[in-house]
Parts: sequence; structure tokens; C-alpha cells
Amino acid sequence: MIGFAIMSIVLGVIFSSLYQETILKTKIGKMEKPVMAQIEMQQRLDRVFANIILQDPQSNNKAIYTSGKNLYISFDNGIDPEPLFCDEVKGVLSIEKGNFVLTLLEEEPTARKITLRENVSSVSYEFLTNGKIGIESLSNWKDKNYSPSYVKITLNGNEEYAFWVNRPSEGIPLRGKG
Repeated sequence: MIGFAIMSIVLGVIFSSLYQETILKTKIGKMEKPVMAQIEMQQRLDRVFANIILQDPQSNNKAIYTSGKNLYISFDNGIDPEPLFCDEVKGVLSIEKGNFVLTLLEEEPTARKITLRENVSSVSYEFLTNGKIGIESLSNWKDKNYSPSYVKITLNGNEEYAFWVNRPSEGIPLRGKG
């Protein structure tokens, strides 16, 4: 009897720990999916913004600009299995059917849509650049013949991503007595 009692206590402890482990794995799995989706988007857009095409200040072709809630970019996509999307490509970041999408544009009807995040209802952009008296933050990037230093993308009002933009280096003006 004593042996059965000890064995039932040991088996109870083992099954209890296995049950707790199963619950923990389920919780980790539920949390892991959205975090991994955020990491994948950050990495994908890091590559895009790090490879923005340096633009000629005299040119009317803009490497990055906004129109409404869309962000248009020209970047070096590197080597791609589809030759149309190798090297310099134009793309647009937008919300389509509730998803945040990067569309790589080529001549119509050829375009490639890459879903970066699902269930996105709003997007806002913030651009950081050197202003006349220091760092300046803008919500739109139009009519500029240079690229910003930094882009911040906010999805659904609370999910933030930050990217440094490929551009020639320059000094930052400091406020002070001159």
C-alpha cells in the first residue's frame, strides 16, 4: 500500500509537470507568431531602406515620397529569382484589404505584392531630417529632392518600426550661439 501511495504521488507530480509544460508551449506558440511577423517586417524593410537609390538633387525623380497613405520608394532589390525585380525597382507601401503590403512595381500588369503585416487598419509615417535649426520631423515627404535620414512607420496607432535611410552623410546643425 505504501508503495502504491508513493508511486501515485510521483506519477501525479510527473503528469502535473507535463500538463504545465504543454500549457506553457501553447502560450509561447501564440506569442511567438506575432513577434516573428514583426521581426520579419523589420528585417525586410531594413533591407529596403538601407538600399534606397541615392538620387541626384537636380533630378525630378524622387527616391522616396508620400502620396496620401502610400509611401513610394526606389531601391536596389539586389538579386531576385524574377529578373524583372532585380537591381533598381520602384515600390509602394500601402494598406490593401486590411494588410500592410509592399508592392514591387514594373510595367503593367507585372507587379509583386508582399504582405508584410496582416490585420492593419491604419498607417502613419514620420520622416526625420536636418532642418534649418536642427532636427526636423515631418509627417509627409513631398517636394523634396533628397532623402530623409530616418523613417518611422506606425501601424494601428501603436506598432512602431524605425529605419535609417541610405543617403550621403552630412553634418547635423546644432542650436546655439553662433
